[in-house]
Amino acid sequence: MFGTVLAAVTTFAQSSDWGRIKACRNPPCHFGFFDRTRNGAGLYCSTGCGSQVSMRKHRQRQRQGSDAPSGA
Repeated sequence: MFGTVLAAVTTFAQSSDWGRIKACRNPPCHFGFFDRTRNGAGLYCSTGCGSQVSMRKHRQRQRQGSDAPSGA
């Protein structure tokens, strides 16, 4: 069993698709995935992880905007 998996990984590593194996950039996730985007620019394992990161950044911008002193 292990030999079969090792042989498959070795064969895959020799192909040009090795660079498409990535780790999700959502900090709590870091799940490994195969990037199926046309240009190979995928960052997240799912749309859910992408949405979480977007919402986190949005909330951070909102907090930073409310922390700024008002000009009045």
